[in-house]
Amino acid sequence: MRHPFPKKTITSRFGTTARRLTAHRGLDYAPKEGTKIPAVADGSVQTVKYSKILGWVLVQSAWDAIKGRTVFIGYCHLHEQPTLKVGDRVKEGQTIGKVGNTGSASRGAHLHLTIGPKVNSVFMGVVFDPESFIDEQIANAKLEA
Repeated sequence: MRHPFPKKTITSRFGTTARRLTAHRGLDYAPKEGTKIPAVADGSVQTVKYSKILGWVLVQSAWDAIKGRTVFIGYCHLHEQPTLKVGDRVKEGQTIGKVGNTGSASRGAHLHLTIGPKVNSVFMGVVFDPESFIDEQIANAKLEA
């Protein structure tokens, strides 16, 4: 597992509330618009759809090696409809879309990344802190290596 972009591109962290009515449910990275987004883990595409709020969204499954369960990673505000389809396998680092500015919750080009226990977690319900989750998975993999 990996972060999609260097941490220096993070512009808004999980749980922050500045200028928001509710706590931020993901992690925002802001490389240039159109930048290719690499998958953060191996898995398969679970959902590709347009949301009025989140714009173009792709959700993939991934394995939580620490807790031994499947989690779901949402990539939101994509530049355009991804070419990947539900059921496609993805490999860590494979391009899943491009950084965009779609959806009413977007205030400039960025990737809003979410991780949760259900396919629809990206849209509602429980989500995890993506930064902590990814960092813990990376540290765990190094310990097991």
